[in-house]
Amino acid sequence: MFFKTLLNTIRENRYFFIPLLLFYCFAIYRISIYSKIDNHLFFNQFVGNPFVDSIFKYLTYLGDGFFVVFIALIWSMKNLRQSLILLITYGIAGGLVAILKNYVFDVPRPHFVFDYFHKDIFVKYVDGVEVLALNSFPSGHSTAAMVLFTCFAFYFSNPAMKVLMSILGLLVAFSRVYLSQHWINDITAGTFIGWSITFIFYTLEKHYHWFENLNHPIRYFFKKK
Repeated sequence: MFFKTLLNTIRENRYFFIPLLLFYCFAIYRISIYSKIDNHLFFNQFVGNPFVDSIFKYLTYLGDGFFVVFIALIWSMKNLRQSLILLITYGIAGGLVAILKNYVFDVPRPHFVFDYFHKDIFVKYVDGVEVLALNSFPSGHSTAAMVLFTCFAFYFSNPAMKVLMSILGLLVAFSRVYLSQHWINDITAGTFIGWSITFIFYTLEKHYHWFENLNHPIRYFFKKK
């Protein structure tokens, strides 16, 4: 029964969902109480420490789509089934985000809003980061990162690794706000799309065993020939 498989997936990965739950409680509180401008300025006050700036400057690349595909291809050397789940899930989530941000929503990014509509407000930017102007909602990097780290969390059985994967995904998402590439609204939606689609597809595959015969390293199939 699919519902039973769904509950088992939640139970097996409950430690992964704890940091997510805490993040959404905080994000929903901030979004419901404060404006996007106020929220961004709240987070922007932490920008300026060279060490922290450099961390988020490079951490954000873990949410790049090309990086996710690269990791999926590398992971096929360990397990082709898991690699395919990652690739397909990212394809679905990434495609959905591309449609939403390019054809459904027309949300300018922080840089555009502050430079054209709130020139009197000082915003700190991280040196060496090219900030974009349009197609802000939802955050594609947040979606990609959450797909990647949700898959890894589901693949690992260690509770500590599940918590770590959740935190890493959220940190990559937060890097988009820290670098003034997105609003907190964008990463809240992006992370939700990423983990929820991964969760649904992973559970469906687990229940219907679509790729069960591929549960081997990719070299296994070359040896068979």
